[in-house]
Amino acid sequence: ATITVNGKEVANGTASGNILLEVGKNEITTIITAQDGKTQETYTVVVTREPSSDAGLADITVSEGTLSPVFNTDTKGYTVDVPNGTNSIIVTPTPRDPDAKVEMIVDGKTITDNAAPIDLKVGDNEVTVVMTAPDGTQETYTVVVTREPSSDAGLADITVSEGTLSPIFNTDTKGYTVDVPNWSKSLLVKNTPRDPDAKVAM
Repeated sequence: ATITVNGKEVANGTASGNILLEVGKNEITTIITAQDGKTQETYTVVVTREPSSDAGLADITVSEGTLSPVFNTDTKGYTVDVPNGTNSIIVTPTPRDPDAKVEMIVDGKTITDNAAPIDLKVGDNEVTVVMTAPDGTQETYTVVVTREPSSDAGLADITVSEGTLSPIFNTDTKGYTVDVPNWSKSLLVKNTPRDPDAKVAM
């Protein structure tokens, strides 16, 4: 008798070669041909390979700052500190299983493009990475990006409603004079900070 497994001949009494399994159902067909060369019997074994339950990450990288602590797949929380001048960041999660689904949520809103820069407000910005394995298992990682407040206390301009500022305004010049005629009994001074979030007191 001759034996074929999935179309490949196998010696009597020996195992077949390794059969690659896809996720899901895999049909393995064995055909036995009798010594007369005509009579055949067919046996079928259906092997079901379960989907992966791996919802872990292999890495998280950030385009700005440094991830802290150093990435470890078992560590679920991270922080990144960036200077005030950094107004966006790209967070790139890499799943261990390439078939796992990656979803990123920033301040409660789901990001549709995981490769797009994330706008940063001053203070804490929480980026939640939700990983879903092919079998539905989920893992959640969190990256809190802290953008430092501005240290810019300079002015972009000073204007006056009467007279002329002297010398001409320069942000590095801290002292000015204005001459007004006698009939000018009041004056408006407008200070424009370089940082719109800076507080101006007079």
